[in-house]
Amino acid sequence: MKSILQKLQDKIHIRSLRSYTTFMITGIIALALTLSGAFFCIQTSRTLRDAYQEQMLQQLDNTMNRINEQVDLIDSLYPLFMSNNLIYDSLEAGLTDSHSVIAVERQMTYLLITNYVWKEKFINSVSIYTGDAVYRVSTVNSPQADARSREVYERADKRKPSLQLMTAPGGHDALYFVRNIFSSSTGSPIATMVISIDGPAYIDYLGSSLDNGWFICLYNEELELFSAPGKSYPIDKRSYLSVSEKLHNPDLSAVVVAPRQELMQRLSASLRTYLIVMLTIIILVMLISFALSKAITYPVTRMIGYVNHISEGHYEETIPPAKLYEEFNSLTNAFNHMLNEINAYHADNLESSFF
Repeated sequence: MKSILQKLQDKIHIRSLRSYTTFMITGIIALALTLSGAFFCIQTSRTLRDAYQEQMLQQLDNTMNRINEQVDLIDSLYPLFMSNNLIYDSLEAGLTDSHSVIAVERQMTYLLITNYVWKEKFINSVSIYTGDAVYRVSTVNSPQADARSREVYERADKRKPSLQLMTAPGGHDALYFVRNIFSSSTGSPIATMVISIDGPAYIDYLGSSLDNGWFICLYNEELELFSAPGKSYPIDKRSYLSVSEKLHNPDLSAVVVAPRQELMQRLSASLRTYLIVMLTIIILVMLISFALSKAITYPVTRMIGYVNHISEGHYEETIPPAKLYEEFNSLTNAFNHMLNEINAYHADNLESSFF
């Protein structure tokens, strides 16, 4: 340790006690601040990362709750329609005449309106396909939308009892929930219900509570739907942090994505404040250590001045006592006593030389 300090002293050319004291006090405190700064950086980074992750998990939980609400609403249409005798009997009997179709569609419309399903639920249309007939109610009259709904029906698994989430080929402007209807007597499928919802409006609704720069991704084997334009899955992990959760009915995964840069900005802001405080403390320490080293070395400097003055031939003078420090006062008394002894010795020698 001593050799290291000696090499360090030789390297920085310490020439005085004052500069050495200033350097040592400032260096030790700067080292302590640097170590505490490194610890602060690690702890701050960990705390911010945990808080950021917790915020993302809360957003994901909120998103999943909204998705589940929509899924529960969609799934509630099945018992709502099947509990209506006119609708169920028409499907069971396979009625395809125009009078039966109109009667079923009126019942469907009535049930949707009285149960407030249309209101703010993003539903564009509800279609029930029996193979030979289609019963359809819609908020918009669009042949293209009817054709896409038919394509989804034809691609759907007709024997799957659970809810299916699909998209039409060639575009994701609408999401389609598909639910097969089974006969209560035979258990065989008798119809398929296809529910179209406004995909962009729905994903915007899911992402409305997110912070700026955050976005949501919904995906499965058929679809990728983002609340931010121009994105694709999988997410670039170098630029974004993400948390995900899978919904099994229907098969759908939701991902909440946050920019990694935002976390780094928060960390930089915290560290910037700490660095400013640390630099301010170092400057104050340097000033205090300089004043302290000056106070410590003042008696030495003072004594050196008196010793130099005495060495010039003023042997009859003595050094005034030092009042700041007891140790320097003892040294002054010892030096004065030494001068007195030297003067007495020289006086005796001079006296004996005369005799």
